[in-house]
Amino acid sequence: MWSRALTRYALLAAALMLACRRPDPPQKKPLVPMQTPTFEGSKARSYSQPYASSLRNSQVFVARKHFAEISRHAIERCRGASRLELRPPYFLIASPDGRHGVFGSELVSEVFETGGCAEGWTAGDYVAFDDLFLAKGEARTWGLGDLDQRNLHGDALARRVEPERYAGAAFDPGGNFEKSNTPPVLRVEGGRRFPKYLGDGIDFTLTLKEKRGVAAIGGDFAFVLALDDGQLQVYSPSVDEQGHARLAAECKVPEGARWVSLIGSRIALVVPDGTSSRLLVFSADAKPLFSTTVPFEVLQPPIAGAGQRIYLAGTGLAALDDDKVAWLHGSLESTYATSFEDGSLAVASGVALELVRPDGSIDQRFNTQEPIVAPPVITGDGSVWVASKEAVYIAR
Repeated sequence: MWSRALTRYALLAAALMLACRRPDPPQKKPLVPMQTPTFEGSKARSYSQPYASSLRNSQVFVARKHFAEISRHAIERCRGASRLELRPPYFLIASPDGRHGVFGSELVSEVFETGGCAEGWTAGDYVAFDDLFLAKGEARTWGLGDLDQRNLHGDALARRVEPERYAGAAFDPGGNFEKSNTPPVLRVEGGRRFPKYLGDGIDFTLTLKEKRGVAAIGGDFAFVLALDDGQLQVYSPSVDEQGHARLAAECKVPEGARWVSLIGSRIALVVPDGTSSRLLVFSADAKPLFSTTVPFEVLQPPIAGAGQRIYLAGTGLAALDDDKVAWLHGSLESTYATSFEDGSLAVASGVALELVRPDGSIDQRFNTQEPIVAPPVITGDGSVWVASKEAVYIAR
C-alpha cells in the first residue's frame, strides 16, 4: 500500500523535494487533525493567543454581521501597576463573552475588564475562557486568583485546552541548571486538567533534544511539529510502552519553516523564500499535496477560509484555492487577518479595520487613530476587537 502511495506522489514529491514516510503501520482509524471550531454557534469555548485556537488557523466559527460603529477604549493602567516598555511582538485576545481581554507584548501582558483598568501580568502565551484564563499554563480567575489544575507550564508554541483535558507543545531554550548546562528541548505533553482527582494527570509526553520549530494541535489532540532541521512530524495522542506520544507520520520539508496551521484535514506550512513566501500543503498523514509561492512576507500562520480556501496575510493578502491564487492584494503596511465561519475576513492593516468578502472586495472599513499592531479578535457575539499600543477598538 505504501509503495503504491509513493508511486502516486513521486512526481509531486520530486517537485517539492520532499521525502515522506509513515513509521507506524496503518491504524484502524485514520489520524486526521480534524478542525474543531473555536466557537460553535452561541456556545463559547475559549480563545487561544494569538491565532484563535490550537489549530492556529485564525478562524472563529461566528457569523459575520454588519457593524454600525467602531469605538475606542483606552487601556487604563490600574493604580500601582508597573509599566514596562511595550514592544513587539504584540497580541490581543478576549474572553468569548467579550467581558475581559489580554493585551500582550514581549515583556509584559495586561489583563483587563472591558470598561475597567488593566493589571500588568506575565508575558507569554494565553488562553481565555469566560471565567478564567491561562498564562503560560498557569490558571487564574480574571480577578487574578490562583486555580489548582494541571497544564503544560512555560511558553507554548501551541496549546489546546478542553473542559477536562489539555495538551501543549513548548520550546525550552535550556541553560545553566544546578551548575550543569541543560540542552534546549522541544516538549510535548498532554493529559487531564484536574489530577487532584485523577492520579498524576499526565497521559503522554515527548522530549526532542536540541530541536526547535513551530507546532499546531488538532481537534483530536494530534500534534503537528515542523522542525527547523526540515522535518514535518505528526504525533498521535496514543502512547507507546514508555508513555511517549507515538510518531504516526513524517515528511522531509525545507528547513526554517516559520508558520504552521491545520485547515480542515490538511496541514499548511509556510517557509520564507527570499522576499516571497512558499506555502506547502500536506494531507493529515504528511503526504504532500501542493505548493505555491506568494510575492510577500507572511506574518501569521495560514488562515482558514470556507471549504479548502487558504488565506495568507503579511505584507500583502492573498486567497488561494489549492495551488491557484484566487486574488492577491499588495500592502505597504503589515496586514493581519482573522476569518469568520463563512470565510470572510476581519483585516487589520495600518490604521484600518476592513471587513473583506471571500471574493476580495471590501464590505466595510473603519479607521482607527493609531496603527493596529495585532491580529483582530472575533468575540462570541460577532464583535471585532483590534488593538493599538494604547487602546482597544471594538466594532459592533
